[in-house]
Amino acid sequence: MNFTVGFIALFLMLVLPGMIFRRMYFLGEFSKQLSTAEPIVRTITYAVIPSVVIQIICVFFYDKLVQTIDLGEVIDFYKKLGNPLIYFKDDDSIPVKELIFGNFIWYSFVVYFFSALFGQFSYILVRRLRLDIKFKILRFKNQWAYIFSGEILTFSKFKNNQDSNNNLKHLFPYLDVLVKKSDSETILYNGYLKDYDLNCNNIQELDKIYLTQTTRYKESNSEPKEVPGDFFIIPGKEIKNINVHYIYSENEAEIEKSWKHRLLSLYKAFLVFLIIFSLPMYFIPFKALMDWDLYSIFFAIVWYKKFFIWFVTNSLYSLLFPFVNDSEKESYYKWISWRRYLGHILTIAIYVLIMYFWLF
Repeated sequence: MNFTVGFIALFLMLVLPGMIFRRMYFLGEFSKQLSTAEPIVRTITYAVIPSVVIQIICVFFYDKLVQTIDLGEVIDFYKKLGNPLIYFKDDDSIPVKELIFGNFIWYSFVVYFFSALFGQFSYILVRRLRLDIKFKILRFKNQWAYIFSGEILTFSKFKNNQDSNNNLKHLFPYLDVLVKKSDSETILYNGYLKDYDLNCNNIQELDKIYLTQTTRYKESNSEPKEVPGDFFIIPGKEIKNINVHYIYSENEAEIEKSWKHRLLSLYKAFLVFLIIFSLPMYFIPFKALMDWDLYSIFFAIVWYKKFFIWFVTNSLYSLLFPFVNDSEKESYYKWISWRRYLGHILTIAIYVLIMYFWLF
């Protein structure tokens, strides 16, 4: 297959953004459903759909905020990349270096940046609002993540079967695994689930599971025997069935976050979003801001000085969130000590002085 520069550019625009989106959307245990053994055609198909959506959004905002986009020029751009004459310097055609390092590279940076941000934001939105629990269409294909985490008990089909543990916090599962060694021999293993792998060809099946503090029973009336080792691996193809016991914490509903801590979590996420989202504005000229004299002066500064300004500006956000994680209560926040807060102020003051004398 002959891969031209134009084909590679189309791949970077119509496939890669979707791949970045999917990698940032499937996080944690749900990243297990992404496999390198997945057929390339299926991978490209799954990537094209989010890529098209991302391109529509980016074209709209890039045209409004950064630079006017002429679709005719875009079509001509890909035609020029497909022209073999652009590789030769002694020709009158535009060099490929000039074509790529023009607006294309900056626009590509915006698209990839937005793909990663949009993917992670979508994951956080779906998981925090429990949309995958409420709506089956948004549910991840890794069903084992829901089973082993205990979230399956919150599905509508299982709610009526829950006991009084619904106000407790799930910690980890304890498994009884019946393994078939031969047609006439089965062994029962018990242990705490440490991790698991999915079958790369069928993510609905387990490839292997990892147990700790494992015991085994060879016969129904036999005494349990401890399995030595740090963890015990059971191949998925040998598993006949699994019985799951959920281990809960002794602290009841107080573990649930209060509305104040939920609000602080959202406020912290908003500040992080501002930090990340502001990065392109430091290196890509936004036409909506170029009318401001201060922004025009700033944009003429060398790139590494602009990066230092971005770093100092982001340090200011630490003053807007004077909280730290509470070690005694998981996922809770407490006020930062006044000495530590004063240290933040002095550090930022030093950064500002360095920035002032270095830049001006």
